[in-house]
Amino acid sequence: MLEQQNHSMVVAEAGDTPTAFRNCVPQLFLEDIYRTTIRIIKMRSACLIDVALNLTDCVFHGVDWKGKRLHDDDFEHVLSRAASVGVETMIITGTSLAQSVKAVRLCRKYKERGLRCTVGVHPAHASEFSRPLVLSDVESFAEDESSVITPKNNDASFSPEEEDANSTCRLEYLEKLIRDNKDVVVAVGEIGIDYAELSYCPRETQETYFIKQLDAFSRLGLPFLLHSRECGDHFTRLLGEWMEKQPTDQPPFCGVVHSFNGSPEEQRFLLEKGLFLSINGSAFRERRLAEQVCQIPLDRLMFETDAPWCDIRNKDYGFQYVKTQFPTTKKKKPLVMGTCLERRNEPCHMVQVVEVFTGCYNEFNKDKPITQEAVMERVYHTTNSFFHLSP
Repeated sequence: MLEQQNHSMVVAEAGDTPTAFRNCVPQLFLEDIYRTTIRIIKMRSACLIDVALNLTDCVFHGVDWKGKRLHDDDFEHVLSRAASVGVETMIITGTSLAQSVKAVRLCRKYKERGLRCTVGVHPAHASEFSRPLVLSDVESFAEDESSVITPKNNDASFSPEEEDANSTCRLEYLEKLIRDNKDVVVAVGEIGIDYAELSYCPRETQETYFIKQLDAFSRLGLPFLLHSRECGDHFTRLLGEWMEKQPTDQPPFCGVVHSFNGSPEEQRFLLEKGLFLSINGSAFRERRLAEQVCQIPLDRLMFETDAPWCDIRNKDYGFQYVKTQFPTTKKKKPLVMGTCLERRNEPCHMVQVVEVFTGCYNEFNKDKPITQEAVMERVYHTTNSFFHLSP
């Protein structure tokens, strides 16, 4: 019943807002924020795959990053809104060992709702490899849906021998987690380099455990979800050197760089190496980058939200092509249950990512226009094949 109600909200034409919803929403919600067109109904027959989002984040359960309760848990509404616009599969990113465990359990609970996940340690969390693995702490975090975990540097120092033993234990635990849950774990990640997070994890530590995770997990035969941010050519250099050293009897390396907004040189290098690129709202902040990513071949392109981050904002260059809006509660206002929350990105906004890409693509490629339906179909096929999601 809940899903049906949410669906009726999303597809409502202007002037045809459902009575029950209209009666429960404050007057500050104007009719035009409900406005969508019949294209949403058409989009429900085409499927979307959100290849990277952070559904383990406490903000989807009404808790902020300081642990404060802001509103009631609206996670079920988030899933229903996504389904209402044709988001078939959502791939939750594993960003630390504990969050990877939590992601697996979330997929177990909501497997029939299209949840899958990756397992790995984000560069901002790579310092955790030095620390002893305390399974009771992992269990406590994974069992609490509104639990909060943030990256941090180590409070204590460890000898090389201790760090080696601790990291080996953690890598073995992650490998077992992957092997035991291959029906829901579809990739390793997200792993990589992020120099915007050096206050949480030093550069040397990030680079060391990027390579160690590549070494440890490449034999598993799964694709990799990769992360590169504000690190110049260090990510491509490290990855390129590692790929060149791989024995020929290893499974071929298969990777997608998510939330891509790198330089033209990085884009060219990654495509030449056979990698895939996934983009979200952050790729359309400025005209230059929007034009650049529209040159990615559709058979090497994927879409994501990276929710709750990377929303498409009014001031973004690509915003002019957004057609679909959702009922949304303004920041710092009490959440109206069943609506989106301003600046909290969520998987239903995949629709906007597709709209913005298609609009920008046709602007920059006037000689070879493409329909939104064709974009969705081709990217869906690429993504489905890459992650081996369904026949």
